[in-house]
This record gives sequence, structure tokens and C-alpha cells, in this order.
Amino acid sequence: DYLDRSLTSAYFTQLLPCNVMDFLVLEQYPVTAVTAISAMDMLGTVVAYVVADLMVDEKAGIIRWKDSASDSFLKNHWWSVTYVAGYTTIPGTIKHATALQAIAMLQPLFRSGSSFDQSELIVDSNEMIVDLLERYKRKRVG
Repeated sequence: DYLDRSLTSAYFTQLLPCNVMDFLVLEQYPVTAVTAISAMDMLGTVVAYVVADLMVDEKAGIIRWKDSASDSFLKNHWWSVTYVAGYTTIPGTIKHATALQAIAMLQPLFRSGSSFDQSELIVDSNEMIVDLLERYKRKRVG
């Protein structure tokens, strides 16, 4: 939830509105493949484009045309992009942050015992979780 995206590798189809931009930002990333891209105009006419004409910033989930001088994502069109994104193996830091969150969620259960010692739990786990996940969170684009 903190990263606001799916982490496991899967196929996604996303419909994006466009008002003349050099790039489109996909919701899911890292992107491992773009399999199809098309545009639909206001009349419902759909035009498919060649995926090989795209440059993909895999880590950021941003796509651009290779020839930016002559191509842009057309105004008043809806762009449909089908792609594969996510991790086939979840990075260790994300696993670590998940374990810390599980411990934080279980703290009330630990407190019910008479021999509970809070020093045994990880102190400041929320701050550590944010620190671990920060590099996987998308920064504001534009």
C-alpha cells in the first residue's frame, strides 16, 4: 500500500488520457516489456502503433517515442498500453520492510503476556520501513 502499486510481475492494460505530452507514465513499474500500444480518438477510431518505436524507462515506468521530434502522444486521444511490470523476485529490502510491518501489527498481541519486554521489539520500525521502501516509491513526475 505504501508503494501504491503491485509488486509481483503481471500483465497490465492501462488506459491513459493525453493532452500532447512527450511521455506517458504507467501505473506499474518496473516495466519488463511493452506488448501493445494504441490510441483512440474522440470518434472512437483506434490506431495501433509499433512497440519498437518506443523507448521505455523500465525502472520509472515511463514510455516515450524514440523519434521525439516527429512523434508525440496526440491531444484528445486515449492511449491503451499493455505491458508486463513488477518483480519476478521481490527485493530483500521490500521483504525486510514487510517483516517489520508484520512485527508492528503484532505488537498488541505481544503486550498481553506478563513477561512482555518492549525492548525485544524493534524500536522505530515505522521509520525504518519508510527508509527501506523510499527508493522503490515513485517520485512526483513533472
